[in-house]
Amino acid sequence: MQVQDKQWQQLVLISHTMLAQAQQKNWQELTRLDVQRKQLLEQYFANTATLDDTAKIIIMKEHINTLETLNQKIIACVKEEKSGLSEEKKNVQKGRNANKAYQRFSR
Repeated sequence: MQVQDKQWQQLVLISHTMLAQAQQKNWQELTRLDVQRKQLLEQYFANTATLDDTAKIIIMKEHINTLETLNQKIIACVKEEKSGLSEEKKNVQKGRNANKAYQRFSR
C-alpha cells in the first residue's frame, strides 16, 4: 500500500495545483496537469484493482471523494471563465453591430 500512498499524495498535490492554476486562469498549465493526473489515476486504480480489505475500500472511497471535491472547485472556475468569455463575446458582437450600423448610416 506504500506505493499507492505515494501515488495518492501526488494525485492530491496535482489536484490542488490544478485548482490554483484554474483560479489564476492559467488554462495551458491546467490542461497539462490534467493529462498528467489522468495518467496517475490510471496507475493508481490499476494498483488497487485487487482490493480485498474493507478498510482499504473505505480509504479508496475517501480518496475518490477528496478528488471529486477538488474537481468540483476546478470545474466551477472553468465555468466562471466560460461564462465571462460568453459575455465578452456578446459585447464584442454588439460593438461590431453598432459599428456596422454607424458605417451604413454615416455615408
